[in-house]
Amino acid sequence: MSTLSEHESPLVGRSNELSTLDRALHRVRDGIGGCVVIEGYAGLGKSRLLAESERRAARHGVAVARGQATELDHVVPMASLLGALSTGPAPVLDRDTLASLAGGGFTESGRFWLVHRIAEAIEQAARRRPLAVVLDDMHWADELTAQALRILLPTLHASEVLWLLALRPAPEPSPVHDLTDRLVADGAERLRLAPLSGAEVAELCARTLGSAPSPRLLAHAERSDGNPFLLVELLSRPESEPPSTLSRGWLTGLSEPARRVLEVGSVLARPFSVAEAGGLLGLSGAELNSAVSEAVAVGMLIGTGSELRFRHDLIRETVYEALPGPVRHALHQEAAGVLRATGRPAAEISQHLARGGQRGNREAIATLHLAVREAAAQSSGIAADLMLQLLDLIEEDSPERPRLLTEAVRLLASAGRLGQARALGERALRGGLDPREETAMLLALAEALKHAGHDRVVLDYVGRALAAPTALGAVRAELYAVQSHALLSFPGIEAAEQSALAAQQAGRASGADSAVVFATVARSATARGRGDIAGSLALAGEAVQLAETGSAEVRRRHPRLWLARALASADRFGEADAVNELGRREAERIGSAWSHPLWSLNRAALKLASGFLEDAQAEAEAGARVADQLSARAVAPHLLALLARIALLRDERKAAAELIRESRHHAMGSLGAIPPFVDWITALQLEADGRPGEALEAASGVLSSLSPSPDGSLLFLSEEPCASVQLVRITLAAGDAEGARTAVRAARRLAEANPGVGSLAAFAAQAAGLVDGDPAALAAAAEAMREGPRRLAAASALEDAGAAAGAAGAGLLEEALAAYTGMGARREIARVRGRLERLGPGAVAASAGPGEGAQREPDVELTPSELRVVRLVVEGLTNRAVADRLFLSPHTVDTHLRHAFAKYGVNSRVELARAFLAGGRAA
Repeated sequence: MSTLSEHESPLVGRSNELSTLDRALHRVRDGIGGCVVIEGYAGLGKSRLLAESERRAARHGVAVARGQATELDHVVPMASLLGALSTGPAPVLDRDTLASLAGGGFTESGRFWLVHRIAEAIEQAARRRPLAVVLDDMHWADELTAQALRILLPTLHASEVLWLLALRPAPEPSPVHDLTDRLVADGAERLRLAPLSGAEVAELCARTLGSAPSPRLLAHAERSDGNPFLLVELLSRPESEPPSTLSRGWLTGLSEPARRVLEVGSVLARPFSVAEAGGLLGLSGAELNSAVSEAVAVGMLIGTGSELRFRHDLIRETVYEALPGPVRHALHQEAAGVLRATGRPAAEISQHLARGGQRGNREAIATLHLAVREAAAQSSGIAADLMLQLLDLIEEDSPERPRLLTEAVRLLASAGRLGQARALGERALRGGLDPREETAMLLALAEALKHAGHDRVVLDYVGRALAAPTALGAVRAELYAVQSHALLSFPGIEAAEQSALAAQQAGRASGADSAVVFATVARSATARGRGDIAGSLALAGEAVQLAETGSAEVRRRHPRLWLARALASADRFGEADAVNELGRREAERIGSAWSHPLWSLNRAALKLASGFLEDAQAEAEAGARVADQLSARAVAPHLLALLARIALLRDERKAAAELIRESRHHAMGSLGAIPPFVDWITALQLEADGRPGEALEAASGVLSSLSPSPDGSLLFLSEEPCASVQLVRITLAAGDAEGARTAVRAARRLAEANPGVGSLAAFAAQAAGLVDGDPAALAAAAEAMREGPRRLAAASALEDAGAAAGAAGAGLLEEALAAYTGMGARREIARVRGRLERLGPGAVAASAGPGEGAQREPDVELTPSELRVVRLVVEGLTNRAVADRLFLSPHTVDTHLRHAFAKYGVNSRVELARAFLAGGRAA
């Protein structure tokens, strides 16, 4: 029998794959990271290619961190990734760092923190020496590993890190295969291993046997179907033995004790110790010594430190499948007992009980439930899978089943598997639940779908639950709070206000502080809907104070999100930015990953209104990237629409149209409805394209919401006060004079309700001036906006005032042109230049210097924010350190770096540093 390991067998027919891997190693050695995905069925040589890559990495001076998933790792969070980073001669994560990570952030809430700590450790290691992270058998990795890699690879795109991932093709969709498909779409190389050709089979035979194969031997070899591993195995057997008997051949000639060791090892499904095998067989280590030695001697097992593993997974899987069903079930049951005695994790024990247990087995049910509780603190996805296994074991008439179904719905929703959560919950509701259980299930479904933005469905679930007599106390408070937020998406704010008041009352009576905070910020939004910005500020501040003295659950409502928005509505941009940053840091500290895109959205909106287009783009791109990583579908359309608005200002029509299309498609697919902001940006795009009628139709929802009727609301206008002016332009262009007057009246109502907010009066004057053709009103608006923080709107007011003043307005137009030039608003620049040219020769100011968007050499001119980031990166700081120094999120730092890479035409930090220093821009 052949005793070659897969790392020692001849590597035939893989020259193209080796060339690709060599190129990737050369690039990472030179400072450019990347990712290669190797995909192929068992035995085609994935592990062999990885082993050869590791040897070549050593010759290139590239460090290697190697990990290999096992079949049970799908229930062990990040086992293969952390194993790769914490083992080897120079581990990326030493024992103390690994312990601190596990203790401080290895929870569902701390997952995002954990992954970014890992990213920082990898980045620091790669600074010392280029690094290849090699992960084999990824098809068995857990969902959390897939999620971590989904964040790590883009985060470390500029670092000297090469990722080599090997896995089998997917028999069905899985998080890991979704990840690799996404990585390939984003630029990773995929190597799909095919079976060996006839010529390659002949070459492998010759290299294995040391001589040219006879025709008869080749005919025997061809029965391997081009599988290199099976071919080498066949070559060690008689030519008369068919491939189908390999499983018997692997065991033929072995003693009974050696066979038993292999059988129990196949059941354990991971590297195992002699003691574990002995425990299953009822033998001591000394009694097993000769059997283990025999299995190693014939090449079935390989010793790795204190553990044994099969030479190849095909051998283990074949031995396992050859076990009779009753024997296999009995061994799984025995394995559960042995592993429990040795202190193995409940998740691993539960897998043996699930495979060996029967419905109603109380031991299996209890262990699985413990595994669910342990996993829920680390990964909702793993916990959900374990819960579904538990539901398969528990009897249909068990009194525990309804509660477990509700728990399963919450776990599935938390893992982002909303379709599965809703289907399971609806099936349970149709099956009949008692009133209390039905109320709990309806609340679970409502909370799940609220975070996804399915507000109409949420209102249906909440309404059904509130009608039940069992909706009492804290449950009733939570229902009303969820309802109040869902109602904010619809015209009219009175219903949302009433639900929020009911939630506050029920929450205070029952001590449900989380519901009280959630309801109070809803009331902050309804106050702005009535035009009461001061009241909105007071309510948001009240919610912040309550959260600061509450539990972590209460703080995770993050009322500072709403306080920052209220401050922005009041023109208090500096305070809004500070509150937003404070909230973002708190969210990072307590692990509220879901809120990260919302902090980015707040900051992007502030930057855009302030006229810092590239900073706004960086924040919005960072938020959109994190929203994608977290599957935060509700906020993604808004971020994409904001990016479209920036593209429109830059006159990038094609990019804007694509972003709007993506935003609308995303909204319909995830929310089932188009948010008002997305409709609004769509209207602006149609206006820019010269389609006034379609623009008016797109803006009709926003316009109708400004009516003073009971269905009206000023919430959108309080967040986008410049919309009144833009609505006037759209309605006048479409010939809708009454619509224009509606926009003016709404702007005046908002301004009159908030006399201390200067920009609101200016917007009302500008809107009225456009409708009435009143140059004095437009001039007054421009003068008022000069002193405020809304630089983009101020430039618009200057332009309108200048255009209305005729020849006397050239100075105002020049001022507007200078402002737009400083922002890089190319569409606005072109329009104002056209206005000036129509005034006559010499009207265009020659002194308007280059600004953020002016024509320039993109490889030498950085924005101030990019320059600050690049200087610190060139000094050697990691993204995290730069973020801490500049009070930014690491995602925003990464976005600024991406922009700098594009401007310099480089792909890595090393190249950036060279280009930056060569340009004479040393710090």
